[in-house]
Amino acid sequence: MNTEVVIPQLGGLVNLEVIDVLIKEGDFIEIGQPILILETDKASMEIVSDKAGLIQKILVTKGDKVSAHYPILHIKENDSGIPNVSLGAQRDELSEQLPLKKQTMNEVSLLNDFAQSLKTVYAGPAVRKLARELDVDLEKVLGSGTQGRITLDDLKKYVRDHQLIKTEKLATELRLLPDFSQWGAIAEKKLTSIRQKSAQTMSANWQNIPHVTHFEQANITELDKFRLAHQQKALDQGAKLTPLVFVIKAVTAALKEYPEFNSSLASCGTHLIMKNYINIGVAVETQEGLVVPVIHHADTYSLIELAIKLQDLSLLARQRRLSLAQHQGQTFTISSLGGLGGVGFTPIINWPDVAILGVSKKQQQPVWINDNWVKAEILPLSLSYDHRVIDGAQAARFSAYIAHTLEDIRTLLL
Repeated sequence: MNTEVVIPQLGGLVNLEVIDVLIKEGDFIEIGQPILILETDKASMEIVSDKAGLIQKILVTKGDKVSAHYPILHIKENDSGIPNVSLGAQRDELSEQLPLKKQTMNEVSLLNDFAQSLKTVYAGPAVRKLARELDVDLEKVLGSGTQGRITLDDLKKYVRDHQLIKTEKLATELRLLPDFSQWGAIAEKKLTSIRQKSAQTMSANWQNIPHVTHFEQANITELDKFRLAHQQKALDQGAKLTPLVFVIKAVTAALKEYPEFNSSLASCGTHLIMKNYINIGVAVETQEGLVVPVIHHADTYSLIELAIKLQDLSLLARQRRLSLAQHQGQTFTISSLGGLGGVGFTPIINWPDVAILGVSKKQQQPVWINDNWVKAEILPLSLSYDHRVIDGAQAARFSAYIAHTLEDIRTLLL
């Protein structure tokens, strides 16, 4: 049986670039076998086949832009393949079940509704009501629910994306660059897709969220002694203990103590969405740009387990092999420049989070302890927060909690 393999649901993402085709015509593919790699705004993701059979024709090439339901290839299914019944066949079957000469008005209405449903979208009453209020054509919205059902989040994302496009277009029209070549030789360097989309996201986050940054310092002298003393034990288990691992652990403890920092501001602006889970996004530098893999349920891991998880996700990010799920769902984000330098910076909040922690390079500084100056390892911290949700006193307490936890790592055991 000849059939078609299509792009699955992509969580509302559209126009993703095909960066690699992993199969060729004449190959036999199995269910679950990777066939394409797509590039998202944060990383890359594998597309696997949901059917098995012999590839007759490949319909996409490297560089194409695709969305959900876009056809990928034609295959000849094996004997175990289950044929797909078309909607047209379902409609014909329904028509046979309701012969015209015996149809009641209700049956005619049922048939008409069924036929109409083939042309419309799956969406609940709340989604349709909001779409009418926002004047949005639901046929243009990609659904991420079962069988392409459009959720409220899908509709809100569509509205946000279109508002962003209009804003960027207006900004481009009002800020035309001069002809730089009149002053000397120039060259153009194209930004990667990740850098382009990150720039759009950062611009929107900066414009829409009132940022305030609180600066803090943590004396990690004792932490460093502990870390170095147990480094070999960690290495024997395949992990490297870095200061960032301890920061993640301290942040998860702080989020439990101050749950407002683990929330999101509702679109209506009247309440907070409190999350009973802790997913930590960690910014990772790659050749294509900054990506943010997510450690889901980070509070459930030990230090060694966190170190291993961080290493694995960072490697996948640099190899552009993160799955869609691995860079979604963060509740709080950490951006660390510890390996590069700096004494502080103001990180941009990673919406829909309400705060982000920046970590700079540790420094040796003299501190006054017990009537003496002693040399200490000082770690600079920068907390940017959404001032609509968090005030300065809350930010100070949250930052101090993280610093105190890092200064006395025994509190991590409590």
